[in-house]
Amino acid sequence: MVKRLNVSKLDGITIIWLKFSPPEYAFALDRYDIQLRFSDDTVWAIDFKDVQYPYRLAKKLEKLYGEGSLRYDESFYVISDRCVANHPDYTKIAKEEAKQLPQQTQVVSDKIFRQQVKQKITQLQTGEG
Repeated sequence: MVKRLNVSKLDGITIIWLKFSPPEYAFALDRYDIQLRFSDDTVWAIDFKDVQYPYRLAKKLEKLYGEGSLRYDESFYVISDRCVANHPDYTKIAKEEAKQLPQQTQVVSDKIFRQQVKQKITQLQTGEG
């Protein structure tokens, strides 16, 4: 079962923190940490990762579960800036080495992800979205 821990609204975006009960979380499919719902009904699934080595992380990256209330339009693995600072090619390596990861899932640093969120909000505010 999916539980919504917290719902926040900020600048045309709804942030939903998710928690999974043990029976649903026990499945092999990966669930994600945050769901962003934008004012245009676009849904982003975000799974945050803080693993020191990109090759180690790549082995664990796979398609994020997107059924029912977890449906999404875009998916992201967001890597801590600390990890990326220690290994400048981190996101590129993790993406290329993640054999189970769908091509459309983005692997980005926290800094880049925040820029993408700001860009999406700006597009919505200016009517470009």
